[in-house]
Amino acid sequence: MRRENLHSTVSTPIAKAPMNLDQQPLELVCPACGHKFQQTLGRLKEDPTIDCPACHRPIQIDAQGLRDGLKPVEDSIADLRKALKGFGKR
Repeated sequence: MRRENLHSTVSTPIAKAPMNLDQQPLELVCPACGHKFQQTLGRLKEDPTIDCPACHRPIQIDAQGLRDGLKPVEDSIADLRKALKGFGKR
């Protein structure tokens, strides 16, 4: 791969690139029927009960545990964004 092709595909500076984990999909498996499906992390943090799209049974997600587990990652992303803010301005 040529470096100039890689750079031509990047339209947003990395310090401004979206780093929102809430929009990231998480694969879930229904404990009742085994159906695999995806839901965004943001949706699961906000509303911890989701119905299986196949069998329609409610699935309870540990929303607080999810938020607690994502906090260090979100903090690291914020730190990275701060570190990259001045990158390349020298």
